[in-house]
This record gives sequence, structure tokens and C-alpha cells, in this order.
Amino acid sequence: MVWVQAFQCVDAPPPITWWTTSCPAAAGGVKPGKPTAVYLDGKCYDGLSYGWGSDVAWRGSFSRSAFAHELMHDAQGREGIIDPNHQRSDDWAKVDLANAMLADQGL
Repeated sequence: MVWVQAFQCVDAPPPITWWTTSCPAAAGGVKPGKPTAVYLDGKCYDGLSYGWGSDVAWRGSFSRSAFAHELMHDAQGREGIIDPNHQRSDDWAKVDLANAMLADQGL
């Protein structure tokens, strides 16, 4: 739904690895609403994209996680676009659309 309908991509979506582990206290600890984290190299993240595939912390639903956000990085990556500061506002507006679509489906 996100890849095809919200982002209008026609190729196969990239792989997603879901994390369900807690962020250790030494790295910032568990924060309200963020009980899980992608934990790498002593740091905790909501998600990380590698240009074609992402790690995402599970937050109880797809729409509350960084799923659509990281997929946008992957969609940009397949076009050779690197936008870590989220400068392409038209692209990032699609993330809100994707999260709304997921929430409407109870996802």
C-alpha cells in the first residue's frame, strides 16, 4: 500500500527488518511512546535506511513506526537521491499520506 499507492513505485519494495528490542538505559533509555529502538553502535534510532532496505523499530502499528519514513528514504535511494535532511518537501508530504492510509486501515 505505501510503496505502490502512496509513493507510486512500481518495482518490488525493499526489505524491512523490524526491531522489537528496547533501547538500553545507557543509550538514552526507554522513552514514553518509544519502547523499542533500532540499536546500533551504542545509539538508538526510530529507523535507519540503507538506501535499499531499512531497519525499523516496531511501535505497535505500521503507522506509528518510522516505516513510511524509512521507505521514503529507500524510494529516494532507488533514484539516487540522498536526502538525510528531508529537503524534498513533496517527497516528505507523501509520508504523512502513507501514515494516514495505514491508520485508516487499522495498520
